[in-house]
Parts: sequence; C-alpha cells; structure tokens
Amino acid sequence: MRRIVLAAMIGCHSAPSAVLPAWTVVEDFGVSPASRPVGEPVVVQPHILAPGSTGTQEITVTDLLVIRFADGGKHQRNEQHVKLAWKVLAVDEDDHVSKLVVTVADATTAVDVDGNADHEALLRGAYLVTYVEGVVKALHADGTPVDVRETETLENAVGDLLVRDRLTRLLMAHPLRAGEAVALKSHEVHDVMNRDPMPGTYTLSLRELATRSATYRIDGRATGPGIFGEGTAEQQVRFTFTFDLARGRVIEAEVVRHKLEQSKKRTSETHSHEKWTTAITH
Repeated sequence: MRRIVLAAMIGCHSAPSAVLPAWTVVEDFGVSPASRPVGEPVVVQPHILAPGSTGTQEITVTDLLVIRFADGGKHQRNEQHVKLAWKVLAVDEDDHVSKLVVTVADATTAVDVDGNADHEALLRGAYLVTYVEGVVKALHADGTPVDVRETETLENAVGDLLVRDRLTRLLMAHPLRAGEAVALKSHEVHDVMNRDPMPGTYTLSLRELATRSATYRIDGRATGPGIFGEGTAEQQVRFTFTFDLARGRVIEAEVVRHKLEQSKKRTSETHSHEKWTTAITH
C-alpha cells in the first residue's frame, strides 16, 4: 500500500484523460504504533456550552481521484471550504445544545474533471439549526426551508456541537497515558469517522502531551472487496486531532485517507485530505 503525495495531481487535472499523472510513492501510513505508556492517564472533561456561547468553525476538504483503464482513464479533483460562526440559542435538560444560529462567511465547492471545472455555493446567509429526537434539522433564518445538501453541510460542520462531541466521547472512554495505544472497536470507529470506514484494524494513541493540550491519532488499515464487489480494495487512514484540556474541546483535526481499488478492468486511487478547526469565542 502506498501513500500518495498530494502535489502529484496539482496542476495535472487539466491534462487529457489518456495522460494520467505519475504518483510519487512515499512512506506507509495507517500503521498502528507500538504502545509505550508513560505517566498518568489523561482524563478529559467535556466543555458544556450554554445559551449565548459563541464560536467559529472552518473546514477544508480535498478529494483527488484517478481511474485507470487499459486504454486511458480520468482524474478528478473535488474541493470544499466552509467557514462560519455560530451562537447557542438553547440547550436541553441534559445540557446538550439543541438550537444554534449559524452565520456563513464562506461555503463553496469546486469540482474539476479532466480540466472541466464547476464551482457552486453550498450555503448562504444565516440558518437556524436544531437537534430534535436525534435528528439535525435546519431552516433559513427567515424561516424558509433548506434543501437536503444544505442540511448535510450544516450537520457536518456543527453536528458535534448539537450532541456531545464524538471525539470527546471516545477520549472519555479511553483515558490514555502519553505514548499509549489501544485498539478501537468497530462501533467506535463508525462513531468518529465522518465517512463510513472499511472494516479493519484501527488504533487510538496519545501522541503528544503538553500543559494545556493533548494530541491524539487514529491509525487505520483495511482490506475488502472492490467497487461493485469486484476485485480488491485497500484503505489507509490517519486521523490526528488536538484536544484543549483547559477548554474541554477538540480544537483541530486532520484526516488523511488513501484508498486503492483494483479489478481486471480498472484501477482507481482516491486520496482525501480533510482539516477543520474550531474556536469558542465566548
């Protein structure tokens, strides 16, 4: 299994489909580290948001895809950027946020397939976002309905504010010591990954411990059937995130994925890079 350098496709997506970019092979990732615990377990405490709490969120996503056939292929680049501010309007009886107002600074997506580019806005203006009986719902601030994609984009951006932060839940279940690594159960992996992961081996480790923060990493590697059940698929994942011990919240996260699918007729490689940052301003 190989990791693909992100720059391998930058500047190449305008080439004809028969001319495919050359991939640069570097070190593996997704490999579970050895567990060498030191010191005392780090017990995290979640930050309880109250009505009037405010903050910001920024997310960038890049997906690079190359499909190779015997007589050519195609390559595609998807980019998404979301930047917004939020304010808590209400919490439920369990102190979970139940209603937010979200103001969008930027929310755009761009798709380039073999040099044919398309740009589109994902969100505009302000939204009221609620969490009712386990479902995230949204309306424009003026009360008009939103479409499905708007709701999905908002849920991806602020969903963890409306329920107890999925990563905080994971850390509360695994109070690790510096250098310690533990295997994750399948339901834990599905809970923390935005995209459904392939079944495989996933490990959570505490990589760095500072006075006010702790940096964790999930490493995963999986194999299974390829697209439409043909051939084979392999995937590697590296999910790094930093928890602010004083503020009780994850403040930065980065996910890198590489997936390789091979069959008799085609080979496809996907490299995904997602990064988000959050800040509580009040």
